[in-house]
Amino acid sequence: MVTRVARASSRLAERVREHFGELDVAFLNAGVSDWRPFEDHTEESFDRLFDINVKSVFFLTQALITGGDTCEARRHRLPFTHPDVVNVSGIPV
Repeated sequence: MVTRVARASSRLAERVREHFGELDVAFLNAGVSDWRPFEDHTEESFDRLFDINVKSVFFLTQALITGGDTCEARRHRLPFTHPDVVNVSGIPV
């Protein structure tokens, strides 16, 4: 099952390749925080944090390395050299 985060990551990787061609390096920096008290978090607020801070980085890195192809049969046929990927995270204080 391909999730909405995986689909969005694949589309973004495709747009990057269309604009820049072969990718040499990717610097990924995204993150959000939610400073509400722990006991006030809902499943929806947790899902938003997890989708942005974890899933988006994972699936975008995967899409950049695999060429955005989510089909398992074609995943091992890479259309370009592997880019170096730098993932940065942090929480604004």
